[in-house]
Amino acid sequence: MLARVSADRNAARWAERLRDPAIAGGVLVAMDDTGMVIGFAQGGPQRDCVPEYTDELYALYILRAAQGRGVGR
Repeated sequence: MLARVSADRNAARWAERLRDPAIAGGVLVAMDDTGMVIGFAQGGPQRDCVPEYTDELYALYILRAAQGRGVGR
């Protein structure tokens, strides 16, 4: 599925989402020492009705080259 995603379309969609404070507040970006984005996490209110949880991790992506180095911590 990810191989079929258009980078331009995805970038435009993320730019629009990040302009919305309600969404942008739930996105964390990981960068390396040069400032290159190497991953991100997105979370927010729980979408299912599970009483013991109030929030949910929607996505966690780390570039393969950065995996295993503790970036997701």
